[in-house]
Amino acid sequence: MHCKQTYSWLCWLTALPIALMLLALQTARGVAEDGTALVGVRLALPLGGDPSAFARRVLDALTFAVPTTIEVPYQPGWEGAVQVLAIDGAERIGLRTGADPHHLAEQLRVTATQNLTAVLGPDVRGAGPDDTGPGVLNLLAAAAAAVERRSTDAVATALTTPDVDALMAAATGTSPARTRALLGAVAGSEVRTTVAELAAVGFLVDED
Repeated sequence: MHCKQTYSWLCWLTALPIALMLLALQTARGVAEDGTALVGVRLALPLGGDPSAFARRVLDALTFAVPTTIEVPYQPGWEGAVQVLAIDGAERIGLRTGADPHHLAEQLRVTATQNLTAVLGPDVRGAGPDDTGPGVLNLLAAAAAAVERRSTDAVATALTTPDVDALMAAATGTSPARTRALLGAVAGSEVRTTVAELAAVGFLVDED
């Protein structure tokens, strides 16, 4: 019997110690070698220490082919960690949408410069911004601004503005394919509400 199961190590709230993280990756490798379909691994680099060194250790432990998202917290040295991950080129960068918008804007710009894909979350909801952070249209507009190499302030403005018309105009940008390549996925709750809001502003159209 073929068993398909998702194994994830999620560290949104507290960073997993690097030793436990590497142990988790060893377990994931064992699962993959055992014949179970491993559909993805997700983890976060620890807070503190040397993010670049942690990123190298994680890459060294990823000795099996599986879609991987590595969250890079905003802290001293985070840019070096992104550069290390860019050498491999296969990993997706996890970015927290509840962070300071200027910090997230910086991270989006660097991720775009390194031609990596970002996964944003953990709780994106709605078309526009609310008290938890940016909405889907904000993220699309910010990604478009990042791939166009606009300033950090411009990307941060896209993340926070409630102006739906401006967001709709900016969401696709001048390089829609590159925007889609940067914004790989959005993790969130209240999906039906978000879809309804996007449809209400005309971003989604029912072709039926």
